[in-house]
Amino acid sequence: MKREAEMERRTFLQASALTAASQGIAGASFCVAAESPADVITGVDGRVVHADVEFHGVSELRPVEGLSGLRLQRIPESVRLAINGKAAGRMLAPDGTEIRFVSDSPEVEVTLSSPTGDCDLIAFWGGFQDVERHAIGSQPKTVKFVYPERLAQLRPEFRRGYSFSPDVWRLTLMGKRKDATLHFHEIRGRGLRPPKPEELPSITYLAYGTSITDGLSMDLTHPGDCGMIQIGANLASKIEPLLATAAGGRG
Repeated sequence: MKREAEMERRTFLQASALTAASQGIAGASFCVAAESPADVITGVDGRVVHADVEFHGVSELRPVEGLSGLRLQRIPESVRLAINGKAAGRMLAPDGTEIRFVSDSPEVEVTLSSPTGDCDLIAFWGGFQDVERHAIGSQPKTVKFVYPERLAQLRPEFRRGYSFSPDVWRLTLMGKRKDATLHFHEIRGRGLRPPKPEELPSITYLAYGTSITDGLSMDLTHPGDCGMIQIGANLASKIEPLLATAAGGRG
């Protein structure tokens, strides 16, 4: 079944490439990329899970030659290479992505790096935001987070009714520069697991477009009671069939 599904996927990409080329889409000849290396981590049913945590808003975790860690990509590489050059670069930025998990331990450490541009890391527990913003630079950096004591004391009856359960740790990521990329190295904590559907919003907001759907603008304007997938590209968004197909398949 997996082999049949993969053959069907490749046939679809080839057909999409021909459609894009017939419409004069720049870069359409690159639509069908070589087979992904075995160590590229892709999503299942729209979810990318690795190291017992979920990478929300991410299509692939991909190794990069000469660099450590796995690069977060908002769209698959086969699609990224097919769209216009500016948008292809922007899709390497981590803007709007999150590392989500539930932990049995009140302390968790995550190691990240941003080889091509500085990134910011801000923690949320459900909808409750940490007061500190962490800068991620070119060298791997380990950041330690501790679950807020006051939030841990919240009685069970007051933990219900939120779109995001307060039990869900959300490490949100944002590039400070348009060429920023982010690499995941490792995460350490006891009893880590991806969130369950009932611990997350039932509605997902998908944003695609130019300035107001990209970067910090999107974080400031999207509804806070729903999940967000961001594939905006400032000054680079066009009506591109492959990207529309990729967006339509996100969950």
